[in-house]
Amino acid sequence: MSIKTNGSKKIEWFAITAVMLVKSLLTLPFYNKLFGFSDSELITQTDILVAAGTLILAALFSFLLVKAENGVGEGARVLMILAAAEPLFISTLSSVFHVLTAVITVVWVFVCLNIKNRIVAATVSVAAAAIISFVMPCSVFTLVLLGIIVLLISTPNDTASRIIAVIGAAVSVVATVINVQLSDNELRMHFKLNKMFGTYGGTECHEMSFVKLERMSSFESLFELFNNVAFASLPVIAFVAYVAVTVLKHKEESSKKKTSGKTVAFEKALIVAVMIIPYAFSAFATAICLGTGSATGFNFVPLVIILALAVKGNKYVLDALDRVYGFAKAHPVAAILAVVWIASYSMAFAESNRIFGFAMQFND
Repeated sequence: MSIKTNGSKKIEWFAITAVMLVKSLLTLPFYNKLFGFSDSELITQTDILVAAGTLILAALFSFLLVKAENGVGEGARVLMILAAAEPLFISTLSSVFHVLTAVITVVWVFVCLNIKNRIVAATVSVAAAAIISFVMPCSVFTLVLLGIIVLLISTPNDTASRIIAVIGAAVSVVATVINVQLSDNELRMHFKLNKMFGTYGGTECHEMSFVKLERMSSFESLFELFNNVAFASLPVIAFVAYVAVTVLKHKEESSKKKTSGKTVAFEKALIVAVMIIPYAFSAFATAICLGTGSATGFNFVPLVIILALAVKGNKYVLDALDRVYGFAKAHPVAAILAVVWIASYSMAFAESNRIFGFAMQFND
């Protein structure tokens, strides 16, 4: 893959990649063992694979963000900063399959946003949904949901493209349901895949089960589990909420006819829904899933959905991003505090080690 960007774009790409890689130091056993900060000095094949996968993920995601800036303008910088600084996406990755699903998701989103041929985008969507849901069933509420939404958002408005996209989304849903069933523990044992999932899957790639949810005595337990994630992500949540409110309040130009008022209201409501609903799905995933996989997409999904809407040229979202960018320029102290907030909480989702011991104490 060649990066056809000018000097400033390359600097942005390297900067975002570097930031995400530094954050990966918080979680990856490979680095702790390499620099002698772990009780075990034995570097396993799994450690190396996770480290390599995280490097690929950081580079791909950074390239996606920089590439998207071409059609979004200055407002994209807000998304780039938030996506690089948010505390969950890279800091929660803990196994080979977990990293693999994240990489596939980023490739999926990139194809949907940059490949005009909708047959190719729909085919990639079906394949990606099938692989992700089989490897990491709980991610259907976050990563698979994101891919299907981006496929639909990024599709041109002509009838043929819309039909292909809808069919692709429908088949992706069917493939997801089938592969979640195929990922059942008994079938894994039957096909002798249990050892592979045990080695490369970690706790995030368990079969779909509602046992954890059934054991909760009340919704209070759910909110208690989700509290840390939401609190660490407050600036990102505030950003998404602001974009949603700005979209709803956006006023049409007076020269336009008002006969399409209901259509415009429905469009705005739909835009807000696709930004807000992922939070509910992520909360549900947290209620039924083990490990950190359910938290991976908490900020990542709504931010990428907003990015996709902006790349598609949605005027409501573009206006909201410009307003946020204008606020950040006018109030740099507030912007810096927001970034420091979400960046510092990366440590809260990582194993404590000597390098970041003081940072962990700060978060406590």
